[in-house]
Amino acid sequence: MLTSSAIRRICTGAAGLALSASSVSAQDATGACCIGGINPQNPSCEVMTARQCSQIEAGSYLGDGTTCDPFPCGGRTGACCIYGFNPEAPICEILPEAECLQWEAAVYLGDSTTCRPFPCGPFGACCIYGFNPQAPICEILSEAECLQWEAAVYQGNFTTCTPFPCLPTGACCIFGFNPNNPSCQITSELECSQIEAGVYQGDDTTCTPFPCGPFGACCIYGFNPQAPICEILTQEECERWEAAVYQGNFTTCRPDPCTPTGACCIGGINPMNPICQIMTRLECSQVEAGRYLGDGTTCTPNICRRRLAVFAAQASFADPAAFIAKFTVGDVVADVTGDGAVAMDDLLAYAESLFAAPH
Repeated sequence: MLTSSAIRRICTGAAGLALSASSVSAQDATGACCIGGINPQNPSCEVMTARQCSQIEAGSYLGDGTTCDPFPCGGRTGACCIYGFNPEAPICEILPEAECLQWEAAVYLGDSTTCRPFPCGPFGACCIYGFNPQAPICEILSEAECLQWEAAVYQGNFTTCTPFPCLPTGACCIFGFNPNNPSCQITSELECSQIEAGVYQGDDTTCTPFPCGPFGACCIYGFNPQAPICEILTQEECERWEAAVYQGNFTTCRPDPCTPTGACCIGGINPMNPICQIMTRLECSQVEAGRYLGDGTTCTPNICRRRLAVFAAQASFADPAAFIAKFTVGDVVADVTGDGAVAMDDLLAYAESLFAAPH
């Protein structure tokens, strides 16, 4: 039979064991520890014991059993919905805003937001035209958020800003590679204008059915007859312009069909042996000792020597009888072509000079 003193000793020992076990259990318990010593504005969170947390600079223990998910430490972090890998199956990560926005097609949901419950619902590209209609901005937003902006257009769930969706597009007929067999691409108006012989059909037009019918070069003289403009248009569009001439289906603006060209004899370097180049009358007049031979003339062999001889003959022999007399005796002054011999080509050159219009 236990005495009262024995019972007291047993109870005292049991209580001591209970207190000891409780002390050990409290020391082993873990919870969330917010650590702000490195960056107070962006604390980190780790699960550890209260004692471990107390030994870390600026460590704040949140209590036994607490966790780091959802993030409990405040600071500038929140849920980041990342749509770049698969727009229809976005990923959610707790990140600082700056880090979130470094991901392709990512949306930061705000400080202290969490990934539970899953917050990454349908978002998409939002084209915002209110700041500058010619240079719209693209943001990944929900449809409701998008429509809160002035002049904004939601592109649809799970759309992205890459490739850039906000400039209007349409069919671009490209005649540069083969005017008789144009191709069609969907581009913006700006992109189409940068393609050789590209003709933009208008916003929201398509390549089906094929829209690239007969177009051609249109020379527009109404603004400045001396410097006409060339545009690729239909014949109907061309004829709407003042003083415009349609050059024909599938013609192009390269080379420029609107300013006539011809042979230009350039004698500035060597007057006795001028060179010939094809250019406009205006360009030829701006070249030293340049003489334009007329629209449509070409640089056939010896054209410049022959034509300059004609001009010289016009000046030297106004009287045909005087020339014939010199030619008959082989006088060197009848060497109109300047080739060192008095021959039939000199007679032909002189005959041409009689009918050549002065230049």
